[in-house]
Amino acid sequence: MKTLEPRLLLILGMFIFLVSFASACNLRATLVNQDPYPVTPGENVKLVFQVTGVQDEGCGRINFEFKEEFPFTVDPSMNPLRTIEGGIYSKDYADFWLLPYILRVDKDAKEGDNQIDVLISKSTSAGSILSSFNVNVKDVKTDFEVSVKNYDPSTNKITFEILNKGKNNIEALSVELKAQENVVLRGTSTNIIGSLDSNDFTTADFEASAEKGDIELVMHYTDITDNRRSVNETVSFDPAPFILKSKANQGSSTGKYVTILIVIGGIGYYIYRRKKKKEERRKLLHEHKR
Repeated sequence: MKTLEPRLLLILGMFIFLVSFASACNLRATLVNQDPYPVTPGENVKLVFQVTGVQDEGCGRINFEFKEEFPFTVDPSMNPLRTIEGGIYSKDYADFWLLPYILRVDKDAKEGDNQIDVLISKSTSAGSILSSFNVNVKDVKTDFEVSVKNYDPSTNKITFEILNKGKNNIEALSVELKAQENVVLRGTSTNIIGSLDSNDFTTADFEASAEKGDIELVMHYTDITDNRRSVNETVSFDPAPFILKSKANQGSSTGKYVTILIVIGGIGYYIYRRKKKKEERRKLLHEHKR
């Protein structure tokens, strides 16, 4: 049996060495952090991925790419594709690669876990490693329905009724009424309410004189993820019905007072007449005895 030529042996040895060198690269990606958790549709979320195995020189050049699919897109300030050379690390550092991403979440994202995909590839072999992860999405915001419940121009007191019509309970609700073209504040601009459950309502009183027009309020609250949020609300206001009501109440009060005076006068007159009749009877009786 003929022996292999030295050149062929060299080529075969190099091939075996390269195959074993490349196969030594074992890359694995994990999602180590999501902030905030959960994320609200229409907002941004910060993700941190970790890739292990990058310390092996057999990896060559390593590519990590985020695949943009609904409902996630990479923030324009960041590149979806990242690259690193395998084997370039210091003994004083961990043997992994951290990749932070900022993603924009579509406002129509469904609640719950939404899948994201990333691709990892290396220059020493063909093909890519597909890894899938879940990003939790939940609408933690709420909506309000605000109306003017009462307005008393004589005391400059306006009362707003506030309904939490969203599906989430909230904490530390405060209502802010700023001075506006048709609103003149007489007291504090902020009314602290506290907690307000879903489908529950409360009221907020302010000392202010108001004219017809839109009144803008700012609702500040803490959501279920302990994040502080603000919502602007506009209320259409017409003081005429409240002024008529106030005048009617005043008229009703005046009528009550007049009625009371008449009743008191009638009672007094009755007592006076009765007393006078008694005196007349005494006089007649006295004269008769004489």
